[in-house]
Amino acid sequence: MKKPGLLLVLSTGMLVLCLGTSRAQSTAQAQATWTDPATGLVWPLNDNGDVIDWSQAESYCQKSRLGGYLGWRLPTVSELAAIYDPTKTVGEDAHIKGAILLTDDIVWSSEAAGAPGDVWVFNFYNGHRFTAHASNNGARALCVLGNDRQ
Repeated sequence: MKKPGLLLVLSTGMLVLCLGTSRAQSTAQAQATWTDPATGLVWPLNDNGDVIDWSQAESYCQKSRLGGYLGWRLPTVSELAAIYDPTKTVGEDAHIKGAILLTDDIVWSSEAAGAPGDVWVFNFYNGHRFTAHASNNGARALCVLGNDRQ
């Protein structure tokens, strides 16, 4: 859900109010994201940049305005697996589509795992999914936009 922006321009001493989003602004916002052609899901080009626990990751995505868009969420582990690509290397060792830059290979998913308090995480170095306790500060948030939960 894109909300129109408010742009104030000061020109020759006059204040001009423009509603909407300029073409340059839209282009910059679009460049901050990548749309997976296989799923239609929209991904930011960066993770949150630091290790956080699961509730912080969930909150980060829900409050984000990445690329100028609203409605971000944590992805499912299957959605994360769908952008894993062992033939591509981005940064030091992340194997991920879309030139998404991860500051670490381990990313939180939205899905609870078997034991109480455990959540699935995905490793973009080797393509494995595993569980971690939600209170663990050992993964990053990589948000996704779209309703196609798999």
